[in-house]
Amino acid sequence: MKDKMNRNSAEGVRWLEQGMRDLEDARILAEAGSYASACFHCQQAAEKALKGFLYSKGLRAILTHSVTRLMEECSKFENFPSTSERPMGLVSLYTAPRNRIFIPRDRHISTTPRRWRKDV
Repeated sequence: MKDKMNRNSAEGVRWLEQGMRDLEDARILAEAGSYASACFHCQQAAEKALKGFLYSKGLRAILTHSVTRLMEECSKFENFPSTSERPMGLVSLYTAPRNRIFIPRDRHISTTPRRWRKDV
């Protein structure tokens, strides 16, 4: 039983740490003026932190990306804040940059990371 609790905690921490890295990436992107990407990383940070909480509680196979649904699931546990407040539009911040629906058609979009591109 204790081994299972340790694995749950370790998995929760792993997800939370990744979320914290996403939040730091969001800060760097925002400072560089890449606001859409920063918003996307904020949503990812929230999603991973919430999943980390759920994994630490023993849940597995958490397949949703909805911060709202994750908050609802988290609120079933003691000591988790109420879900009366919506997650401040994080859904739209995730969807638009992910689908690139906000970028003008005449802009070149590269999916290759800048550090790997030779033409930059």
